[in-house]
Amino acid sequence: MKKVENKGRSRGYRNNNPLNIIRTETTLLYKGALPREKQLDTHFVMFKTRVYGLRAAVKLLHRYFTKYGLRTVRGIINRWCPDATAAKYIERVCREIEVKPDEELEWNGLRICALVAAMAKVENGYLEDGTMADIYKAWQMYEDESTPPIGV
Repeated sequence: MKKVENKGRSRGYRNNNPLNIIRTETTLLYKGALPREKQLDTHFVMFKTRVYGLRAAVKLLHRYFTKYGLRTVRGIINRWCPDATAAKYIERVCREIEVKPDEELEWNGLRICALVAAMAKVENGYLEDGTMADIYKAWQMYEDESTPPIGV
């Protein structure tokens, strides 16, 4: 695996956590999260690879859809980023994925991958090379884990 130089990279990419998932007891349990003793960031969780950080984001978004019934950009971002910057965040994500703030989103690979990419772009100010490919890998990991075996 190629070593990535951290100089000049955003915090989200340095942490392999492009959506800047906050570090909690629960998020430290996500697959691919670094062990507690290797968590150097005290605010955001750090992951072994960017794909694991993106997978965690997909899992959290799925929870927003299913547990909290949040299916619009406005609903999702207001929970993700409940502060004064949420309005601009919502505006930027809506522009990126070409939806209205209160338009209900479908839970499917294309829509959620676009949402994750837009959120990563807002969180970091840019998308690193290879991020889209990693988002698709993260979605595939999520789907592989969520699909019951045939016959069950």
